[in-house]
Amino acid sequence: MKTSAEAEAAAERIGYPVVVKPRALGASMGVALALDPAELRAAYRVADEASMIGDAPYRGGAIVEGYADGPEISVDGAVHKGEYLPMFVARKQTGHAPYFEEVGHVVDAADPLLADETLIGTVAAAHRELGVENGVTHTEVRLTARGPVIVEVNGRLGGDLIPYLGLLATGVDTGEVLVDVATGHRPDTTPTRSGVAGIRFGYPDADCVVRDVRLPAASPGLVTAEVMAEPGTTLRLPPGGYIARHSLVVCEADDAATCADRLTAAAALVEVDADPATPLPRAPPCRCPPDSWTPTNDQLRRAALPRGGWRRRHRGALPPGRRPGVGRVHRRARAPRRGHRHLRRRRHPAPGLHDGAGQRRGHLRPHHQHPAPRRRRPHRAPRGVGALRRARRVRRVLFGGSAMTDATGLEGLVAGRVLLPGDPGFTGGSRPFNPRYADVRPAAVLSAATAADVAAGITWARDNGVPIAARGGGHSYAGYSTTPGLVLDLRALDEVHVDREAGLVTVGGGTRMRAFYAALAAHDLAVPLGNSDDVGVGGLTLGGGVAAVSRAFGLTCDSLVRTDVVLADGTTVTCDEDTEADLFWACRGGGGGNFGVNTSFTFRTRPTRPAATFLALWDRAHAHDVLMALQEIARDAPDEFAARIGLSRAPGREPVVSVIGTHLGPAAQVRDLLAPALAVARPTRVDIADGTYWEAKDFLHHETSGGSFAVRTRCAKRPLSEAGVSAVVSAVDKWPGGGNPDGAGVALFTWGGAISRVPVEATAFAHRDTLFLVSMDASWSTEDDPEVERANLDWLAALHEELGEHAEDASYLNFTDPDLRDWRSAYHGANHDRLVEVKRRYDPDRVFRTGQAV
Repeated sequence: MKTSAEAEAAAERIGYPVVVKPRALGASMGVALALDPAELRAAYRVADEASMIGDAPYRGGAIVEGYADGPEISVDGAVHKGEYLPMFVARKQTGHAPYFEEVGHVVDAADPLLADETLIGTVAAAHRELGVENGVTHTEVRLTARGPVIVEVNGRLGGDLIPYLGLLATGVDTGEVLVDVATGHRPDTTPTRSGVAGIRFGYPDADCVVRDVRLPAASPGLVTAEVMAEPGTTLRLPPGGYIARHSLVVCEADDAATCADRLTAAAALVEVDADPATPLPRAPPCRCPPDSWTPTNDQLRRAALPRGGWRRRHRGALPPGRRPGVGRVHRRARAPRRGHRHLRRRRHPAPGLHDGAGQRRGHLRPHHQHPAPRRRRPHRAPRGVGALRRARRVRRVLFGGSAMTDATGLEGLVAGRVLLPGDPGFTGGSRPFNPRYADVRPAAVLSAATAADVAAGITWARDNGVPIAARGGGHSYAGYSTTPGLVLDLRALDEVHVDREAGLVTVGGGTRMRAFYAALAAHDLAVPLGNSDDVGVGGLTLGGGVAAVSRAFGLTCDSLVRTDVVLADGTTVTCDEDTEADLFWACRGGGGGNFGVNTSFTFRTRPTRPAATFLALWDRAHAHDVLMALQEIARDAPDEFAARIGLSRAPGREPVVSVIGTHLGPAAQVRDLLAPALAVARPTRVDIADGTYWEAKDFLHHETSGGSFAVRTRCAKRPLSEAGVSAVVSAVDKWPGGGNPDGAGVALFTWGGAISRVPVEATAFAHRDTLFLVSMDASWSTEDDPEVERANLDWLAALHEELGEHAEDASYLNFTDPDLRDWRSAYHGANHDRLVEVKRRYDPDRVFRTGQAV
């Protein structure tokens, strides 16, 4: 509305009360509630004046909206090829009624709204109606008595450091997500942390002129505290001003209530010296010339965010100038202060600055939700600030510490992108799943757009003597999906085509479980797959692929009917039972990174079946007897029954016995099967329920807390003996501990059934006679002392050695163990010699040579 009269007419059509917003400033500052025409005229003046700041196309006027009562939240999400993917929810706190001044936000990784189908469905529907196909959005919603009401859908990241709160609470990096969407990849929005983070802005009690702002040096849960108003700044509360914040504090905690208390406590420690401001005379709106008002560069410098593997205590240990936040301000003859949102006149305004968006790692600059208008001679922003732009290109890359290779020469050969260290998307295309191997940094990443790109990358790497690694989901436990050389990022090769009549599904070599399952669910068809969203189909299949339904449906590789492979010489072959049969045999359990790069897989599908789910927990005191009983149950159970039997321990807690799984049958059968174990000792929890195949899949969905870990495995052809179970219980009791919430433990995965009915020589997967996979794991935090890591590895090695008396010297390739001594026989058994012959035929020069390549 360009005039007050137009605004009044709109309000009459909508019906009071209404909300009046400026057209500039993202419609987020100078917002007011109007209950009648008089209040609307006053609110219009506020919004119109606020609109004098910002981009020229939006200067002047106001937006009039219907008022929706109820709590206000925001949902930050991504859209990939029309699919809406929520990242996190922020609960908004407002004050200074009736002006909706945003005084704080809280992000909770466990917020139940993320699982609210009505809310997320409404947000997704709004994006479809708007025609949003790809992007990252910030949606504001009112939770009304009649359901969620969309207030705004913004084509930008959230302001007020909400993306940073999301990173702290959930581990989801909105910068990484943005780059994935921009480069055509389906972003992974799965949380890797489970916490709560909040921000609280400091406002004066009345209009004032700031003399000094002093921040707390420490407070419980405090991540950062920042000054937002320099000495001499005049702060005016609405309606006299729009940005009256003098400071901010960011805190984190394990739950929302504690986080709120910590924010209140930290905000109370901020001290402000100020003088009363001169009363504001009524004046016409200031018509400032374009580009004359902008945040100053030195006040918006930001320290880079910590790498994703860092944890909370690590951040808290940083000196103030290195903590993530809104950066530092350097003044002459004064101690350094950080951050500022006050607008001041300057000679050389810097385009594209916005203090509400946190800087992400990987050399992406803070992104301004309202870019400044173009100027004839753009002023170069200092390092670390400015609009989203690509980092400086480094043309030459050092491989192997000797010869210099021009990696940009590869760019002219491919349709995809060649990413060098510092480029947007480089980290997402190369970061190891296990931070234990975070020091392995590739020299370049080829984000392959086509299978031809894969061939070009292999040829280029071979000709230049550059090590190469293929990366689909990047889930290699031993870090084999990265390399000091060239990483082939296959994530864009993620098309899924279901041929229901033929009973087949074909997927790209970079397809991950979330997309694969989604396509199958649309047709209610099943393929035995993994239970983590970001596991890649390539690594899963090539290593065999044991799924929760494998006792009934077989291994993932048993459903494979055809695959396309780019070989070491750059040619592509399609192999199946009749064509390139030896290579096809090796691709079913021989392991990835050995014979070529698989760019396509075709699987046989089958109808889904109803499935019951179950979970039972027991105290440590009953561990020995319950574990013995559960093994006997699993040994005699029908193929439809699958379970993970475990004894685990989290830091600072007693060990817990568990059994979790699914049964392709009714829940009543599960109760009968588990009855002997339930009779041994009273469990602390029992959940047994009927459901669909897809509900069972979601029930078994698994993610880790992040952090470093190590896994060792053995194969058992029969249940562990009394002595073997005693060894497990004793070892878990003696776990040395660590800072990773995943802790440590021993799990027995039920194999057998359909897995064992395939002859061992029929595929490269060697462990067809295994009844239980015995998996031993330990974890530690990336901020733990090296002694903690060493103690965990020593504990794991001793346990692996001791269980050698009770299980075979055989290991599961997909639980890759870089510390395994005789890995050739442990992984491949009697099939190793044939695998060597296939390797000699298809990769005679060993272009593919991971740490445990055939």
